[in-house]
Amino acid sequence: MQVDGSFPIGNNAEIVGLPVEGYDPPAGLAVTITGWGNTATEGPSASTLMKVNISVIGRVRCVVRFGVTGRMICAGKSGRSTCYGDSGGPLVSGTTQVGIVSWGSEYCETDCAVYTNVGNLRSWITAVAGV
Repeated sequence: MQVDGSFPIGNNAEIVGLPVEGYDPPAGLAVTITGWGNTATEGPSASTLMKVNISVIGRVRCVVRFGVTGRMICAGKSGRSTCYGDSGGPLVSGTTQVGIVSWGSEYCETDCAVYTNVGNLRSWITAVAGV
């Protein structure tokens, strides 16, 4: 997809950077997720863009819990995670997008979810998108 034109940058839209190739977000890194997904496992879709601050979960715990690979990271906090409809959304630390919402438990109120590790796929992103 390519944008024809521009987006207004300001309070509701900001530019994010991408991490360097191989960057693996450390456990405890403060991150923010945003999305339009369900507000609870059995809840409705959000009527406004939702935002929650969480942190990255350690790789060992992430592997044990979900069996992830290096192309994935886990983040969350009990009662604060992604839900149905949030897939594809950004996981951002400061002004850097470190992840992309991928999947998680069948219950949205769990303590973490799985994200694509943008740093692990940075060379592919550069090759395909030129950024």
